[in-house]
Amino acid sequence: MAEIMLPDFDKEYLKKLYDEAKAKWEEAEYHEIKPEVCDITYMRSMHRAQYAMQCGLSNVYKLRTYKIKEQLTLRKNSKNYSVLYRRDGKLVQTDLYSDGKKYFEFFQMLYEDNKRYCLPFCCFDGKTVQKHSIGNIYVTVFDGDFVTEEYEIAGNTIIYERYTRTSDKNKVDYYCIHYQPNSDDADGGGTRGLRAVYEGYIMLDSKKPEFYRTGGWSWYEEYYLPTYEK
Repeated sequence: MAEIMLPDFDKEYLKKLYDEAKAKWEEAEYHEIKPEVCDITYMRSMHRAQYAMQCGLSNVYKLRTYKIKEQLTLRKNSKNYSVLYRRDGKLVQTDLYSDGKKYFEFFQMLYEDNKRYCLPFCCFDGKTVQKHSIGNIYVTVFDGDFVTEEYEIAGNTIIYERYTRTSDKNKVDYYCIHYQPNSDDADGGGTRGLRAVYEGYIMLDSKKPEFYRTGGWSWYEEYYLPTYEK
């Protein structure tokens, strides 16, 4: 069997981000949100909670592809959607609705420096709130209004995206990696915990960001990633 040639990647940095996000979730405390003091918008979710939680160019691409927008009112007979609560311009909570009913899982946001953590909570009986132990964590890193890094902690995997400005104001370099920092082979042979790497760039001079893939490696089908233009 031929040796698998894996791309280089910074596993220590990814492990740090993974552990840091998990620690923020462990330390998190629920704070009741008063809707009457919040600005409220709605978004069709199509069973994808991250659409309302992420704001990097990859997510912008998906929203525009599926024609999903934040709206001040909810379309009649809507069944699958998210309710976003903002206070002083910042997203503070997102509720999820499935088949017209409030879903047991929701997210509250923690802001530290230039990072926003979307942390999962749950309420099964409509009264008692607790942290959702198997919920995904979403983290966004900002440089002003520009998202430089965004990642999702999904079980034992970190799905990490990086956006880098270039000298061309309409071009942004894109990098995405799926890594399992605590897998059995993360420190040794096999795939070293690596599941996928995608590299490319994004062009912004159109109605929606267009992705162009220049390289990558994966042991499974493309997952969670935008469809790349040829």
